[in-house]
Amino acid sequence: MSAPDAPQDLLRRATEALQSLAREHGFTSAHIDGYAPESFGDCLIVFESPQFQINVVRDRGQVFIDVGLSSESARWPLGHLVAFLEGEAAPRAIEGLEYSCQVLSAYAPRVFNQALLSDRSGELAEWAQAWASRAFAPRAS
Repeated sequence: MSAPDAPQDLLRRATEALQSLAREHGFTSAHIDGYAPESFGDCLIVFESPQFQINVVRDRGQVFIDVGLSSESARWPLGHLVAFLEGEAAPRAIEGLEYSCQVLSAYAPRVFNQALLSDRSGELAEWAQAWASRAFAPRAS
């Protein structure tokens, strides 16, 4: 396995990949919020707008995107949001910077929505809990 990008390289790549989406939805700042070179190069890159926050998370070499309201601490994995919006029973596997950015761009009008991330947050949490209960329930032998 090759060494992960330095956080500055990941920030540059994420900024390029999210450029039009960031402009369209008012994201004005992006910064590296955490970096652990001793822990597989894990890092967190945060894009902020007055209303929303995008977290680009590199965890053990895999890149994921989480989205939430700037005013709240909860962030939802993009795969959870897309599956919830589509009425699916389980989260979608959405990983990798380029693919995650493409999916986020395609779903941006529905994801960057105050009603989804605030008004429907309880419903979203119930959906996630139901999925987790099914996914991690003990199996009968």
